[in-house]
Amino acid sequence: MTVPDEESMASALRMAKFPTSAEATSAFQHSLLVSSEKLRLDTQRSRAFVAIEESIQNAWNLKSRQLQQAKVSSGEGLVPPPLPPLAAPPLTEMAPEEEEVEEDVGINGGEAHTIFQGDVSLEDQRRIEEFSLYDPRDGTLRNLTFDDQVERRKKLTAEWAKIVQEEKAEMRKNPRKAFAVHAPNLEDAFYLIAATYDLDGNGLLDDYEVLIILERCKLLDSTLTATKVKSFFRTWAVGCNKIIGENMGVEDIEDGIGYEEFTSLLHWIADMKGIPLARCRARVIRLSHKMVDTHSSVKRRLSRLFDGFCKREPEWMSAHEFTNLCHTTDLYKQGVFSAGDAFKIFYQTHGLENQRMDFASFMDAIARVGQMFGKNETQSAEMFAAAVGRMDTDEETIRRIKLRIKQAASTYGVNGWREFFHECDQDESGNMDFEEFWHMCRHKLHLEDRKTHLQLLFDRLDEDDSGELSIDEMIAFIEN
Repeated sequence: MTVPDEESMASALRMAKFPTSAEATSAFQHSLLVSSEKLRLDTQRSRAFVAIEESIQNAWNLKSRQLQQAKVSSGEGLVPPPLPPLAAPPLTEMAPEEEEVEEDVGINGGEAHTIFQGDVSLEDQRRIEEFSLYDPRDGTLRNLTFDDQVERRKKLTAEWAKIVQEEKAEMRKNPRKAFAVHAPNLEDAFYLIAATYDLDGNGLLDDYEVLIILERCKLLDSTLTATKVKSFFRTWAVGCNKIIGENMGVEDIEDGIGYEEFTSLLHWIADMKGIPLARCRARVIRLSHKMVDTHSSVKRRLSRLFDGFCKREPEWMSAHEFTNLCHTTDLYKQGVFSAGDAFKIFYQTHGLENQRMDFASFMDAIARVGQMFGKNETQSAEMFAAAVGRMDTDEETIRRIKLRIKQAASTYGVNGWREFFHECDQDESGNMDFEEFWHMCRHKLHLEDRKTHLQLLFDRLDEDDSGELSIDEMIAFIEN
């Protein structure tokens, strides 16, 4: 047997592939990061389950105390009426985030509800405010029985349905008017949605409708799936979750859930996803008027398209500007629609004044253009509205905005883009609507472009026509 000498042993050691110190350090840091992230997710899930258990225990304790008080006061041991909804505390305490949501009670005595936009009288507003779940004077929970709460749900839903119908009637009278009813807080947002989807007027939404709301609010993902939400619904049906005050049976869940159950659901979602509750509430509030309004998005786009091409006189379009619009939006098609057809339609349109058309005449003209493509009035409007995304007249504005944003974000360091956009996201919803986008362009980027031009740019970036841009979409826009 031969014994290897020192030289052969050294050669064998050199051939062995041992990691360098840098590689070993990197691998160790990676394993630490993976372990830390797993621990963080486990902690969040544990918090959610502990919060559910605590809320159940608190609900039982509160019910026991009320039963004892009722026995002492009556002397006969009578059972009190069912607990009012939301008598139990929410799943988790999110006080700092709740304060950020703009749901203040106003300056004139603290009215709980206000319709920010739309032709709604103060009398209509006060009728809605009368049925608020909370007392507007001190913000405390009203002492409502279960029957009172059912009646309040029906009245709130009926009031919002009336307001929506009145607003849409005004839209039919004024061709340029867009849907302008907005819910100021989460409760109004819920009943505004219920006014459209709830066929029997009882103020309840079924699980399918709730899932639509969560999906359009971009709350459903790989962490929070539709199956998990349905499982949370079933905890009410089997009596595992007594947050609402009374056990809910299978038939109750099939009928739908009300505002009180919906708020509990949002608390649970915020815990599961590890995001501020205020962000969940803000997304539902912002979404409410979009779900009710199915046509205003097209009308707003057409209004901006009209304003963008009225170069000589605001709110009046000439024949040359109309044909230029058709050319810019790439509508000319050989054998179907040409510039000559555009001129002919312009001069045959009703309501011309001094060879100019206003917005009402413009709507009539685009309907005539649509007929040449075999489309009805609604399809014609959608065809012109979709053309906004193909416009190239604002390329210079895009370049200037990109340059200004890069300059502004450079002061924020490595994570400049994200920090800059989050600072511009005033309601912390993770998305930017046009008002926030316009405020950013005007006050932070100091752009002096007309608001209608910036609106056209916003519409071009809003590819899914959701009325808002996510922070990730804005970052992709800058980096591309």
